Amino acid sequence: MIKKNISFFLTLLFICGILIGCNNAQNGSESSELVTESYPELVIASDGETEFTIRVADDINSESAALKEAVSNLHNAIFEMTGARLSITADRKYNEEDASHPAILIGRTQDAESQTIGAMRIDEFVISMSGNKVVICAEHAEGAITAIKYFINKIIIPQSTGNNKTLIFNESHCFTYTATKHAIKSINCLGAELGTYRMVIPENANINERMTANMLRHHLVMNYAYDLEIVEDTETSVQYEILIGNTSRTTVKPDANNYIISAENGKLQINADGMLGYENLTDHLRNDFFKAGNDAEYTIEEGFSYSGEVVTKLSDGTHYVTNRVGEVRCMFNNIYGWPSDSGPVSVKQDYQIEVFKAYRPDVIGLQEHTTYYRGSFDKKLSDIGYTKVEVADTDNYTPLYYRDDILDVIDRGFLRYTEGGDASKSVTWALFETATGERFIAMSTHFMWDSPDITDPNAIRKSNATELLALINELHNRYDDPIIVGGDLNCNISSEPLKLLCDKLLVAQEHAVTKNNNNGAHGFATYDEMYKYYTSYIAPGGTYSGSAIDHILTTDDVQIEGFGTICNDYTLYTSDHSPVLIDFTLK
Repeated sequence: MIKKNISFFLTLLFICGILIGCNNAQNGSESSELVTESYPELVIASDGETEFTIRVADDINSESAALKEAVSNLHNAIFEMTGARLSITADRKYNEEDASHPAILIGRTQDAESQTIGAMRIDEFVISMSGNKVVICAEHAEGAITAIKYFINKIIIPQSTGNNKTLIFNESHCFTYTATKHAIKSINCLGAELGTYRMVIPENANINERMTANMLRHHLVMNYAYDLEIVEDTETSVQYEILIGNTSRTTVKPDANNYIISAENGKLQINADGMLGYENLTDHLRNDFFKAGNDAEYTIEEGFSYSGEVVTKLSDGTHYVTNRVGEVRCMFNNIYGWPSDSGPVSVKQDYQIEVFKAYRPDVIGLQEHTTYYRGSFDKKLSDIGYTKVEVADTDNYTPLYYRDDILDVIDRGFLRYTEGGDASKSVTWALFETATGERFIAMSTHFMWDSPDITDPNAIRKSNATELLALINELHNRYDDPIIVGGDLNCNISSEPLKLLCDKLLVAQEHAVTKNNNNGAHGFATYDEMYKYYTSYIAPGGTYSGSAIDHILTTDDVQIEGFGTICNDYTLYTSDHSPVLIDFTLK
């Protein structure tokens, strides 16, 4: 079983202020026990001469401009004292000759002298010596920066008295800083501290597996201060591993949309099924399984197993993953297909694909499907069984996609609004036929937004609505089939453009048998480049009736069974709009 001993919550304490008088730091302790060999002293530099170089581990050097500055400060301090300039090299250039060359090693380099030092938290460090190496070892830039400052203040400066131009290092300079205050004090997993584990993901990990590993890494760094390595399952197995997803070593499988955590034989296995399973798994890991608190302590024993049953909610739209309430389902989504700070395009797209896989709409209507986004996303949609409705205008920002295994396209078309400000303001339509011969028209559209460059954007939206309504009337007269139109209209249901459309159409949310009342417009999520993970998102405020600008409308010959604005984690990460969904039956 897993045991928890948590007092009140404290945020992770770092040790930025330990440098002066580090030996007496209240939230740390010192030790010299990690010296592996006994050498009287090493002469690092003297009177302008040195054989030493400074070599920096790649994994921490590439992540931190502050670390690069600290390494430069170390170089300058040695030069100012001794007149010697040490070359600074990256560990990726390591070769056999470096094994015997005198060096100051920063971080956990490839050298045996660095690798033999045990796992440390990110704010801890070891300053040691072995052979002709001075080792300034840390797992993370945080600890390395602190260690370098300590080295300058406690080793270089005290020797810089008078005209002394010789810098030496001996056993009396060896130092270990061990931090003692963290939101999670310890996690004992199968007899070993979890900080000694590494995470393993499949060689071709999907977005769920990669992001779960990145989330857990970030959570443990922030609260437990261990930075666990993430490797693929092609690497040889070691004793202590956290297996994320369906690795080649995974033996546990969850039920549909659920998740499972188990511990056995040195392996902590974490696995889930689909978008819902992984959303709930990550929430459980952060908020319960490894919940941060004041010196929280956890023990995970041999044979531990926990299966999480996912609860779907109508309030956030997850209800519709497992509860399809109509014969046909359409989903409309402004995917924001532009470069942004809300994550790499490939990550955004993979999350959006997971949403479509989970809800499995028969028709998808997109907005802001830009040329920047188009090629790669079309391929990903095709890979999960969607075909694009091809229209004459190939520069189409409002395309439709459909499942060609259950629908046929009878006719199609495209209209770019005469007043729209840019190429994205348009409508794509298609007449679909089901296997039973029933027909309906789906339309994806995007109206003008409140651009600061436009004097009266609402007037343009009224023009957009007038052109759309004329097209709807033309199609309804031509085919006399039900029409479903959806997209980002950039105005709420009480606005003049919507009132124009409501002369002909019904607002799906108002007439649906099953529905939620969410507004789907929201701010952009925060993507952390270092951890490659969304650390937070902005949930939408307000209600559909008061604030929503993404809508679905239908003609009155559509029986609207369900409507949902989908506001779960995956939809809040990738765009400033959440999808809207309709389940309907053709009368």
